[in-house]
Parts: sequence; C-alpha cells; structure tokens
Amino acid sequence: MPKSIMKKTFIGRENDLKFLNSCYTGIKTQACLLILSGKIRVGKTRLLKTFFQKKPHIYYHITKGSFKDQLETTLNLFIKEFEDYNFDKTIVVSWLDFFKYLGEKLVKQKVTLTIVFDEFQNLAETQPAIVEDFVKGWKKYLKNKKLFLILSGSSLGLMNKYVLYKNSPLLHKDFHQHQLENFNFENTKNCFSDGSFEKIFSLYSIVGGVPAYLQALDSHKSLRQNIAQKVISKTSFLSTEPQLLINEEFQDPKIYLTILKSIGFLDLSFSQIVTKTGLKSNILIAYLDQLIKKKILQKTLSFSDKLKANNKNGLYSISDYFLRFYFSFIFPNYSLIETDQLDILFKKESINLNKLFAKAYEETSLEFLKAELGLECQFSPWWNKESRISWAGIDLNKKQIIFADCYWKNRLIGVKELNLLKNKAAQVPLENQYITKTFCLISKEGFTDELIKLLNSESLILIEKDRVI
Repeated sequence: MPKSIMKKTFIGRENDLKFLNSCYTGIKTQACLLILSGKIRVGKTRLLKTFFQKKPHIYYHITKGSFKDQLETTLNLFIKEFEDYNFDKTIVVSWLDFFKYLGEKLVKQKVTLTIVFDEFQNLAETQPAIVEDFVKGWKKYLKNKKLFLILSGSSLGLMNKYVLYKNSPLLHKDFHQHQLENFNFENTKNCFSDGSFEKIFSLYSIVGGVPAYLQALDSHKSLRQNIAQKVISKTSFLSTEPQLLINEEFQDPKIYLTILKSIGFLDLSFSQIVTKTGLKSNILIAYLDQLIKKKILQKTLSFSDKLKANNKNGLYSISDYFLRFYFSFIFPNYSLIETDQLDILFKKESINLNKLFAKAYEETSLEFLKAELGLECQFSPWWNKESRISWAGIDLNKKQIIFADCYWKNRLIGVKELNLLKNKAAQVPLENQYITKTFCLISKEGFTDELIKLLNSESLILIEKDRVI
C-alpha cells in the first residue's frame, strides 16, 4: 500500500454499509434478495467482506465456465461450507435442484445466513435462463428462510443485458437493488494522508473516484511521476485497464475506441463527432447510446434547452475520468510512450492536461456547491454561441436562480469575473417567477480582497478550493 494512502480500513462507504445492514436486520420471517451492481474495481467485494465479516456467510466468487462446471463448482462449495460430505451430488442436475438442496439446509437456520454470488454476470452469461431459475428457486425454496442472498456484478453491460434488463424477473418490488458509485471528491481526499488540494484534485482528475485506482497513486510523488510510474508504466495494472474495460463491455470495440479517441477531454455535438469519426449518423447514434448506458459517456443539455425539455441538442463528453484521461493523453500518444519520449509527451500535452483538470474541477464544483449550501436544485451548464456559464440552477423553494462560474486558474479571481458572470446571466431567458439572482464564483486559488468585501452587500457566494468562505 503506498504510504500516501491512509491506514483506515474502510473509507467512504458508510451509507452503503448502512443500507446492507438495514436489509440484514429487516429479515424476520421473510428472506431478502439484493442485486448489487457497479463498475469494476469500485469496491463491491471490499464492501461485502466488510459487511459480512462477523456474520454467518458463504461467499462464492463466480468464474467463467460451462453450465455443468459452474453448477458442479457451486454445489461443491456449498457442500464444503455445510460439511455435508455424504450428500449424493448426482441428484443435483439443475439449478432448481441446487436451490431445493439449499432450502433444505436452511430449514433449521436460526441466525440469518448471508450468501453472496459475486460476479454473477459470469453465471448469467453462460446460461441467461439462470435468472428465471434463481427467481423460481427463490419463490419455491428460499423466500421464507433466514437468508440474505446477494447477487453482485461488475460488468454494467452484462448485468444490464442478463440481469437488469427490461422486464427481468429480478426487477420485482420484493427484491432490492443497489448500485455502488465511485467516490466523490470529499471521500477521495480521505484516501490520502497528505498533499495539497491542487495535487490531490489533479490525481482525482486522472483516475476519478475508483478506490482501486486511487490506491495505486502516491501523493508524495509529483503529478508527472504518478502518471509515468503508476499509469503509463507497464508494471502498473492501470496501463492496460482501459483496454480491458472496453473489451469487457463491448464485443467489437474498434468503433467505440474511435469514438472515445475523437472526444478525448472535449465536449462535442453529435455533428462534430460525425465529422471527426467519419461514421454515418444512424450508425453513430446507436454506439453513443451504448456508451451512455454503460456510464462511459454523458450527454449534457444547456440550461435553456433543459427548461424546454429539448433533447435534440446537447454536447457529449466522456464521463469516466480515467477513460477521459486515457483517451486524451495516452491513447493518441502511443508512439511517444512506446519510444519512451515522455519529455516530449508532457511538453506536447501540458496545455491539454491543464484543460482536463479545469473540466474536472468545473464538473466537481457542483458537488462543492450542493454540499456546502444544502441545495437541491437541478443544475446544468448554460451556453450560447458566444458565452458559457459553468452552472445554472433554480431553487423553487427560495424562488431564486443561482449562476456559478468555476476557475482553475493560478491567480486570484476578482470583481472582473463577477461582472462577467452577471453580464452572461443577463442573456439567459427566464420566466418572471424567479425573483432573485444569486451569483457564485468558485476558484482553486481564491479571491481578491476587493471581491471578498462584496460578500455582505451582494447576493454572492464564494467557494475557495472546495469550501465556502
């Protein structure tokens, strides 16, 4: 474990752990079935092991294999766990037979037993009908037992295809669902024992809030050292991670790679992606939809378009921070990396790297704004052909609209930037019921004394780094 990582054994998953415990303690006369999903390396297995470490449990990590092999492996594991070595295994030839066996073993269970099928998509991919078998087995043999059954899966594409598809029998009101998300920046800070705000946020901008990726970094090292040693180096798992992720999610990744490379750290319209990739519109839209479903891309509407529910416009960007970094910094520069020309690489991409940090800071600033002020508004960027505002949001309770601009600059932000925000806000078409306008400036370096003096006389919010001042 790098020395920059704090020695806490469990960080940032308190609410998820609380949810699991509430499901567990709620089991009285009825069993509980939970589908837990999330991206690879987001920490599902770590969360589960923390949850069940002091509880009766059976944990089964499912690997790829044939139907016969998977059923046999599962049965052997449970026979061992129940110490039922005299059981006649030949009578179990289907999953329903297995559930009958499991139900019989649970008849006399006094304390709730937690059973985890981890990487469940590997089972479902081998035999899609397993989902129906699980539901049938649950209803016939398990639902009245002292049981907490958890089906956990990493590949969002496969989980959606085989487990959480529309009309899936697992999408039932009696079954629970929970998706494990990446760490936000507040949790990310707690992963490091030291380091300046700028350094930690820069590292966060590169890998996002994936716990396993954060653990690979070292805040005692420079940004360049982290990129070179922890991401680019072939001794690091991060060097091959993006390709593995794309290959895991997509059967034919070539077109997806082309699309992601064309976007990089940019925000592009549909027509711009058509131009850059050379793909036909009717083909491209299907690929973009798949990337959005798997939370690799996001489509952002301007604040004005969102008010009109106008979904025809909008800009596409890579939402996964690590893939965004990879497809803007590494993937287009393989030749320099393979020939070990890192000096040229960092000089060539220094401006774009800073733009990538600025984009991540603008996106994450919404986290700061909501957390510090307790706002429940739905925010969106606003733009027209000449101007852009980082965030605009309507607070219906207070009958106000909030405009915010974010700056990743190596200088103090002052009255000039406030007046610029006001001028841009005046261009946003609004209805009369929004009585007041509140302006917010967000800056990693802070603000001039002249601007700070206006705090008491203006409807003004200032956020330095990630905290309201």
